[in-house]
Amino acid sequence: GRLSLVERVALYQAADAMLLTPIRDGLNLIPYEFLVSSREGHARLILSENIGCSRALFSAVRVNPWDSEEIMYTLDMALNEDDQQVAEEQAADVRNLRQSTIANWALSFVADLDDTHEPRMRHRLALGLDSRAAVELADLNMVDPVELMHAFQASSFPIFVINYDTLIRPASSVPGQTSSSTAESRKWSSCRPSQRILSALNTLSTVGTVCVFSDLPQDTLLAIFGAACPLVSLLAESGLFLLHAHRVRNGDDEQDGEEDDTRECGGARRFGESDSGWVRTVPQDVDMSWVDVAREIMTGYCERTDGSYLETTQVSLTWHYINADPTFGSWQAKELRNHLFAVLGAFDVEVVQGDGSLHVRLKDLAKFALEVAWRGVTQSSHAQSSIDFVMASCDSRADESMLAALDTLTQRDSVQRVFKCSVEVQPQSQREYFVRSTNDMEDLLV
Repeated sequence: GRLSLVERVALYQAADAMLLTPIRDGLNLIPYEFLVSSREGHARLILSENIGCSRALFSAVRVNPWDSEEIMYTLDMALNEDDQQVAEEQAADVRNLRQSTIANWALSFVADLDDTHEPRMRHRLALGLDSRAAVELADLNMVDPVELMHAFQASSFPIFVINYDTLIRPASSVPGQTSSSTAESRKWSSCRPSQRILSALNTLSTVGTVCVFSDLPQDTLLAIFGAACPLVSLLAESGLFLLHAHRVRNGDDEQDGEEDDTRECGGARRFGESDSGWVRTVPQDVDMSWVDVAREIMTGYCERTDGSYLETTQVSLTWHYINADPTFGSWQAKELRNHLFAVLGAFDVEVVQGDGSLHVRLKDLAKFALEVAWRGVTQSSHAQSSIDFVMASCDSRADESMLAALDTLTQRDSVQRVFKCSVEVQPQSQREYFVRSTNDMEDLLV
């Protein structure tokens, strides 16, 4: 007959490991019972990859239930595993179990319902600049290329603030490339803007100021734009480091005007300016103690979410789950978001949901970066008039803080023509204009 709970707990206490290999399973609570009941350092879990909870338990080893040799090898490895390591993994899972109560699940579910409110919108069939048909929301204010061109031609001091991701074509427009391969290529920076884009940016930088911002590190961003677009300013690592266009042009040569160039960056040796010309936009006294806390939490989610990885900079961390199981990855992202909100609430940081990623970064990072870049442009010896045209391109919720900082600067300097364009449809955002695709964004810049 069936064992009672008391009998099962007695077996859990006596066991050194649990082997559970069903071919198909749903909500199985046996592994959870074993974790909380077994002796410390003896909670070795070997679970079938077909059990849903095997992906949520950090200490579990997943096996193919049809592969008997793999099961034997894994069982032998688990029984010889160090007790201290087993105890640490067990403690991590038990802590997670105690936090994932029914009450917390209910609160998270209600919060998700609050976040999913959207206004009813009409749709329409439209043609993009590349003549491709698409269904889109009818109430969106799509950017008018003619209006944009007239505003640009009428300006005397134009500025372009461009998100690097809006310059890269999606996987669907690159033959033979899937979304997962695109994610990997972006991670290793092999997916770069087309020569057509680089030529357009180079042309625009001769008549105005062009600033490209990205999460990419300094060396990678400079390798992409340094030689191809020497007059384009660069913001690397989410805006932590700035390289002004004239510093790209002058390079590392010790010229007579280099001291003046340093002053044009917003002040002498501002915030630890390096000899290579990169300027640190964030003051050194900013509290960064939250980074280690967030990294430890996000590393735990990486370890129990197959296909995910963590990308770190000095002032931001990004958890990518685009290659994980879509359903499980979304669940984990929601749990991680709630976890970070609860732990990092006392710090001056923001947690932003991206497309297949979750960002944790310094809250005023975009503000610091744009203020230094804006000051460098307006105080430049080349600035003969006030700024009268600004075009910004963005592609996700991660750019909202940048748009807010840009609003502050354009309103302060009374910029009349401002075009905030997005290639991602988010009606309840600060974007005023929308572009149908990165292909259309390329056509606009060209």
